[in-house]
Order: sequence, then structure tokens, then C-alpha cells
Amino acid sequence: MDILLVASFSLFMCAFAGIGLASMWVKEDTTDDYLVAGRGMHPALAALSAVSTWNSGYMFIGFIGFTFTMGYSIIWIGFGSMIGQIVAWIWLYKFIQQSANERGVRSLSSLVSDVTGSPEAKLAAVFSVLFLSVYAAAQLTSGGKALYVMLGWSEVVGILIGFILVVAYCYAGGIRASIWTDAAQSSVMLIGSSLLCYVAMQEVGGFSGLHDGLATQDANLTSIVPADLNFGVSLWVFAFFLGGLSVAGQPQVVTRVMTLGTDEDRKTAMIWFFAWQTPFLLLMVIIGLASRVVFSGADFDP
Repeated sequence: MDILLVASFSLFMCAFAGIGLASMWVKEDTTDDYLVAGRGMHPALAALSAVSTWNSGYMFIGFIGFTFTMGYSIIWIGFGSMIGQIVAWIWLYKFIQQSANERGVRSLSSLVSDVTGSPEAKLAAVFSVLFLSVYAAAQLTSGGKALYVMLGWSEVVGILIGFILVVAYCYAGGIRASIWTDAAQSSVMLIGSSLLCYVAMQEVGGFSGLHDGLATQDANLTSIVPADLNFGVSLWVFAFFLGGLSVAGQPQVVTRVMTLGTDEDRKTAMIWFFAWQTPFLLLMVIIGLASRVVFSGADFDP
């Protein structure tokens, strides 16, 4: 086992834990502070937290794997999803933030309850628990798989480390702790993916080598339109637009918007969000494509 790799992993885990636990020193012992940080979160921190929450395990495991499989046509996922998220930030988040502030509610299910009534709120709560359980399981599993690949540790070990760490700092500092650690994670994600992209492009011989390597394996990999679409390109793109739009229904992301105090804060956070996510998305596309060229074995698990 590489000692430097273990030391690096331990250093970052301790740093993330320290950042989360540090929120204890500025927290207030109120429900409002625990759930929405007193609606005074800095827009940049809220935005970077939203980037991390939306993109972490999904982007590093799922999106790269999908890019590995699909090739150039992955661009439609990024495009459709991005447009959907823009609509969500401009329209849906504005309504959610203003309504939550006016009504004094602190969660998406509470907002549904206040606007529509109890039956819908109960349904929203059930769906939130159900789907967030799946989401949390996917995030922890992706962390476990990453540790298995890098260090050879059992995936269960990675899952337990992630679970204990998250529970500890969230218990200590609430949503503020989560946002602070997410913002730090978002920075590490962008810097790390930039370095990984550079190394990957060096390995495949630049963009020309990347294109030639993909074309050699399968001509469909260099086509921007997927082969054998049963319902056409329009519905293919529209499906990912809905995927991006649906982020407004994900409590773990919407909560970040609820921590913002004013509409100007929301607009500022939106700029930060897309300024951070757009280059990160492009880097992930390049890394996924390069992975297809480098790891071409039939037994490779994307």
C-alpha cells in the first residue's frame, strides 16, 4: 500500500472534518440556524456547496462511466442538464426562496405543507425520505468504491468512514457545517479534476490522440448523436433537460438556496454556481473520454 496515498487521504479527511466541526464556533442554538444557517449564508459558499452536492459521487463515478460508454454524444447530457438547471435557478429557486422566507419555513416539505396542505406534505416527506435514502446510499457507495480502487480497502470501510464523518459534523454544526465542507470539497474537486485532466491528456497524446483513439475503438464513440435511439434525439435531450430541472425538487440542493437571505443573494449564487460547475463538467467529459482510450480492456468496469 502506498504510504503517501494513505497519508494524503488521511490529511484531506481530517481537513474536511475540521472544517465541518469548526462551524460549532459560530453556530447559534436555534432551529433556524441549524436548518438554514439563519438565512445568512454567503452566496459563494451556498453555490459551491450546491455544485458539490449535485455533482460529487454522480459526476466522478456515474458521469465518467456514462461518458466512457457513450463517447461524444455525452455532450447532450451536459447541455440539456445545464439548460434545465438554468431554468431552475432563474424561475423555480426564486419562487422557493421567496416563499420560504415569507412563510418562515425551513425545508421543501414544510413549504409544500404550508402552500398545499397536509396530504401533499406527507407525500412529499415520504418521497424525500425514500429518494434521499437512495441518494445517500449512492454517495456512500461511490466513496467506498473510490477507496477500494485507490487503496484496495473494502468498500464497507469507505462507506463507514463517510457515514461517521458526515454524521459527526452535521450533528455538530447543522447545515452550516455541511455547506462549509461542501465548499471545500468543491474546490478540491475542481483542482483535482484539472490535474487529472492534464495527466489524462498527456497519456492519450492530446485532443488529436484522443479522437483517433476513440475512432479506432468504435466509430459511434465519435458521433454526437447516439446510435439506435428509439424515440429520436429531441426526447433524448429533453429527458436530460428534465433531469437538470428536477434538481429544484431535491431537498439536499434546495436547502442551500433556502439559506440565502435575499433575491440578490440568489442571483449572485447562480453566477457562482455556473462559473464553477461549467468548467468542472467539461473537465469530466474530457477525463471520461480519455479513460475510454486508456482503459480499453474488455474486462474494465466503467
